[in-house]
Amino acid sequence: MSVISTRGDDSQTTSEDVELTQFVYSIQIENHQDDNPIPFGIPVYCDAEQTTFEEVAGICPNKDDQSAKSLTIRSFTIGLIFLGAMSFYHMWYYVTNLYAYITPVMVILLSHILGRVWSKINAEPWTMKEHTIVLLMANIAWTFSTVYDISVISYLEYQEQRPSFKFVYMFFFVASIQFLGFGLAGILRRFLVWPSSEVWPSNFPSIALLRILHQNQTNASLLFHNYDRSVHFLLASRLYDSCAERYVVDLYDQAK
Repeated sequence: MSVISTRGDDSQTTSEDVELTQFVYSIQIENHQDDNPIPFGIPVYCDAEQTTFEEVAGICPNKDDQSAKSLTIRSFTIGLIFLGAMSFYHMWYYVTNLYAYITPVMVILLSHILGRVWSKINAEPWTMKEHTIVLLMANIAWTFSTVYDISVISYLEYQEQRPSFKFVYMFFFVASIQFLGFGLAGILRRFLVWPSSEVWPSNFPSIALLRILHQNQTNASLLFHNYDRSVHFLLASRLYDSCAERYVVDLYDQAK
């Protein structure tokens, strides 16, 4: 395996690629190795940037398009829509006997449709980074906080003397616990995220779906085809969730 290799004509060429190319070419000139020089217009990369795990290397790219936007009004708006909708939906079914939830796959597909429609309005491309920001915001509402049990159980158990929990008190109580968790997550990044030996297989399906929806979409005529593919993904995931949910409910009824 060579240390330096070329990537050919790539639209995601960055300034770091050009600087590294010039550096390698200057070394070749100094050492009089002009047999196969690397042209200045072709980017290069180091194989050391690639992970040693085949599963990660086949799904996660080792290059970054620095020109792609991520923190935009579009990503925040769509993310807040899914954040509020999923919070309401999950909390509503949390206190019922039938547990239903919105999967990350559905969030990716629905937000992709909204993002592509928005991109046709303001003529800005819907990037994978924006899509990832929306998914990260939606995943916050995907999990439940056990702090909600305090208010729910108190209202259910003490029917005659219900505690006077105010909205402001519960809001800051829940927010403090959530911020504590986010703070611990930030501290543990250097141990759980940054090391290349840490692998999280549960994220592979979402990453693969994001790459499928965003890679090589340069032709505007493929918009209908992309919508058609998104609808098929959405229907298949919804059908799977419905069948699995009905199967679990039947098992629960039989156990009773």
